[in-house]
Amino acid sequence: MRHPDCAPQMNSLESSNLFHYSVPPVVPAESLSVLGLSMARDKGDLLQGIALCQEAIRRAPEDPLHYFHLGKVYLLARKKHLALHTFRKGLKYEDHRGLVCE
Repeated sequence: MRHPDCAPQMNSLESSNLFHYSVPPVVPAESLSVLGLSMARDKGDLLQGIALCQEAIRRAPEDPLHYFHLGKVYLLARKKHLALHTFRKGLKYEDHRGLVCE
C-alpha cells in the first residue's frame, strides 16, 4: 500500500474528472476513500465525503488509510471527537504514519 504522500499531486477537479471517466464496474475502496477526502476538502461536500469514506471502510475495514481519510473529513466538519475516535480505530489495524501524526 502506498502512503498518500507518495501519490501524484492532482487538484480535485482533475481527480474528480479522472474518476468519473474511468470508473470501473466495482470501484476499489481506496478510490472511494481518496475521492471522499477530495470531495470534502476541495469541494466542501462534507456529507458526500463522509459517506464515501464510510463505504471504503465497509469494503476494506482492515485498511488504516480509510480511517485516516475519514478522520480528516471529520476534522474538516469540525467533529474533533469523531475524528479522534476514527484515527484511534485505524491504528488498531496498523501503524499508519498519517494517523500517528494526527
